[in-house]
Amino acid sequence: MDDGRFALNIAAFIIRTWAISLEVFLRTGTGLRYPGPPGVAVFVLIPMYGCGWPGHDLWPLFLMLPAYLAMCIRLRISNLWQRMHNRPMVHSWYNGFPCLCRLMPFLSEGTAKRLVEPFLVFVTGAACAIWNAPFGCYLIGASVCLLISHSLGEEIQRQQALDMHDAMIQQRQVADRFRQLRNRGRW
Repeated sequence: MDDGRFALNIAAFIIRTWAISLEVFLRTGTGLRYPGPPGVAVFVLIPMYGCGWPGHDLWPLFLMLPAYLAMCIRLRISNLWQRMHNRPMVHSWYNGFPCLCRLMPFLSEGTAKRLVEPFLVFVTGAACAIWNAPFGCYLIGASVCLLISHSLGEEIQRQQALDMHDAMIQQRQVADRFRQLRNRGRW
C-alpha cells in the first residue's frame, strides 16, 4: 500500500512539475509559495526530457529554461509589489489567474484552466512539432499535464468539501445526542 501511494505521489509531482513549467507563462497573480519545489524541479525535468531526444535540436527546449526563470522572477516581483501595496492575499499555493480570462472576459477561471489552456498548448505543441519535434512533444505533454493537474486539484477540493460536510453532520448528531442526555439528566 505504501509503495503504491509513494508511486502515485511521484507521478503527481512529475505531472505538477511539467504543468508548472507552462503555468508561469499562462497565469498571473500567483500565491506567495508558488511554484515551490515542483517549480525548482523544472530545471531537472527539462534536461532529463532532452536526454530522451539524442541527435535532435534541443535549443528551443533549452531556451525555455531562462524564459521560465524570467517568468518566475516576474511572478515573485508581482507578489512583492502586492504585499508592499497591501493588496489582498490569495492562497499561498494559488497557481494564478489565467491571462486568457483577461483577453476573453466571458471565460470562467475554471473553464480556462480545465479546457482552453490545455487545448491551446496542445495545438501550439502540434504546430511546433512540425518545426522541432522535442519542443513540440514537450508542449503536448505539458498540455496533458495541465489538464491532469487541474483535475487533480479540483478532486482534492471536492474531497475536502465532502469531508467538511461529513464532519458537520457528525457534529450535529453529537450535539443532538448531548442535548438528549442533558434533558434527561443523565451524563
